[in-house]
Amino acid sequence: MTTHSATAGSANSPWELYAIRYAQMGNTRAHLFLGGVTDDGPIQMSYYVWLAKRGNEAVLIDTGFSKATADRRQRNWQRCPIDSLKLLGVAPEGVNDVIVTHLHYDHAGNLPKTPNARLHVQTRELQFATSRYMCVKHITLGGVFEAEDVTTVVRENFAGKVNLIDGHAVVRPGIEVHRTGGHTPGIQMVTVLTARGPVVLMSDCAHLYENISHLRPFYIVFDLADKVREINQKEQIVKQEETNLVHLVKELEKEKNYTYTVMDKIQKTQSQDKMDAS
Repeated sequence: MTTHSATAGSANSPWELYAIRYAQMGNTRAHLFLGGVTDDGPIQMSYYVWLAKRGNEAVLIDTGFSKATADRRQRNWQRCPIDSLKLLGVAPEGVNDVIVTHLHYDHAGNLPKTPNARLHVQTRELQFATSRYMCVKHITLGGVFEAEDVTTVVRENFAGKVNLIDGHAVVRPGIEVHRTGGHTPGIQMVTVLTARGPVVLMSDCAHLYENISHLRPFYIVFDLADKVREINQKEQIVKQEETNLVHLVKELEKEKNYTYTVMDKIQKTQSQDKMDAS
């Protein structure tokens, strides 16, 4: 197993970017869009984390949730997203940086599984996640946070392993974060320089393509005005980066323009393992 260290290639080199789907959940369109829709119907939501690789560098964007959390919240958990890194030649202990886009349960679980990583979190997000609002178990407040996830970040901060960001920051050359707000006060999107150009990872700034194309906000919104602004900000970032990948959001099943997902490799590897064992 290759363990990635902090030694890097050229700072101008592009990153390889992988999407890892680790869970799913069935729902309806009317439930997922704020204000509902007239064209209701079933929809399958997928949960992803992202891995960026370059030489000996490994940066993970979000860490997903555990099987225990999936069972408690009734999600269809398919695999541990952190253990799945090994299929891409990255040991969890070799992850250099973890960008936590926000501290909801489906983005900030499993953090102890990357013990050597430096965490990158917006200051406003950690402030919100440790505020009085966590006592309110509402879907836009404490109901979507896990106390253990938040306390893990607090402990890591005491250990000097958290980079608290105010707005925009360069995590590593070719990887930048931008605070947007809306979904949560401190949610951040990520831009990654790849061989095809910069890719914008929206995280929950846009769950579905329609959140952007039809300006239909997702139903979990802390600040609606910020939510609309974050979509406009994303458009500005894309224009500034001059990327041809206009929207790369979580609904990858409908977006046919992405190059590769680790899901295919996992399935092929599992099939091969079964053949080898038989």
